[in-house]
Amino acid sequence: MSAVLFALTVAASGALQIIECPATHQQKRLIGASMYEGAHKEAELMGGRKRVPGGVDVDYGFNRGDVKWVACWYEPATPRWYHVDPAATRCDLKERGEAPGKMTATVRCK
Repeated sequence: MSAVLFALTVAASGALQIIECPATHQQKRLIGASMYEGAHKEAELMGGRKRVPGGVDVDYGFNRGDVKWVACWYEPATPRWYHVDPAATRCDLKERGEAPGKMTATVRCK
């Protein structure tokens, strides 16, 4: 039984996790997103940042098993936290400003 459970865990480790920041949280507007590591979210990750039309893309790489978090930031400085699957080794953040005062942020991890 444990061999079957292990095989399912390994097979699932290649799964894609998508985190989309809600446009509002506690009646506050989304202003961006970032990634952190550590059990207590103690270190902000600095990824490879690239300006693209309408926003920015940030590529993050890390070790399997690291504790990782996505922070969706709402004005003025209120985070909403999402835990990233420990099997993930790469995440791509896409922030877009669709219109003045309207931001979207999506993180894809695998």
